[in-house]
Amino acid sequence: MAKLNEKTILLLNQYRPSLKEWLLEIPAGTLEPNENPLPAAKRELEEETGYRASRWHNLGKLTPMAGFCNEIQYLFVAEELSLSNRLTQDEDEVIEVQKVEISELLKMIQDERVTDAKTIATVSKAMLCGKL
Repeated sequence: MAKLNEKTILLLNQYRPSLKEWLLEIPAGTLEPNENPLPAAKRELEEETGYRASRWHNLGKLTPMAGFCNEIQYLFVAEELSLSNRLTQDEDEVIEVQKVEISELLKMIQDERVTDAKTIATVSKAMLCGKL
């Protein structure tokens, strides 16, 4: 999760072909072979948003579908953001970067305008850890 400041985070409005709809979600991606989670998070933030962060907080990991697969999601909060101009989205990605106030994000989760599980889990964990 990328915090632009104490009141605002960056979300991605991303088209998800499997659902045939747009979802608001935090930046995320896939680990490259032999890549550690933090370098992957830094790479994905920059590629998807055009921002880099000089401060990172590790929130631990999440097992979103343990009954179905062995996926592990690593959760981070990125702070002290600056534009890097390295926005290099994958060919199959259709993404718009949006600045959203945290108070509005919480309302969006409540009224189901945000339904992405990793986003909801990361927001919850960040709040519990005092990072939001």
